[in-house]
This record gives sequence, structure tokens and C-alpha cells, in this order.
Amino acid sequence: MTKRPKPSRLQSELARRILAFLKKENAQPGHHLVEMELCATFDVSRTPVRGALQLLQAEGWVAPRSGRGFVLAKIPPMVDDDDGQDEQDHRLFQALARARNAGKLPDQFTQQ
Repeated sequence: MTKRPKPSRLQSELARRILAFLKKENAQPGHHLVEMELCATFDVSRTPVRGALQLLQAEGWVAPRSGRGFVLAKIPPMVDDDDGQDEQDHRLFQALARARNAGKLPDQFTQQ
């Protein structure tokens, strides 16, 4: 049995956000999840979306659809969006901006 690598923080957070989005949209089981739409909705590339969908599959929230991506397997739970993540993201953004303005970061850098 192959051990699945631990999901990244981005994949875990994105999986949580996808579930919250589906709950907000009142998506029902069988709803087709389109990778490119999720990329646009969350402003991320396909790689973290795929990782998040694989994580959601492992947890039983989505199911693979033969050659066609994923579908919602069950109705998402109520997700507490007020977990402080937005505030934490805002603080991180501000710290990055201050470091960039102070010349401590290059003009371009990656998320990692």
C-alpha cells in the first residue's frame, strides 16, 4: 500500500475553502467540479486545485468521475468561515509588503 504524502498547507486550506464555497452555493451531490472554474474562483493554479480535490476525495467529500474530474459526493458540512484565516492572510500580506518596500525581498518571488 502506497502512503499518500501529507497535503500542503495550501491544499488543506483550499480544500476547506472549496467545501465552504460549495456549501454557500448549495451544491448537491452529483455537482460537477470544474478545475478551471475553481482556479478562477480561488485565484490559484491547477496544481493546488488538483491536490485539494484529491484531499477531498480521500476524505469522501468528492468522487472521481471517469475521465471527467470530480463530482460532489455528499453535502458539505457547515463550515465556520470566521476562523481567523482572513486576518492571518492579511497580516502575512502586510508583512510581505513591508519587507518588499524595505528591500528585503526581490521584485519577484514564489509563494513557496
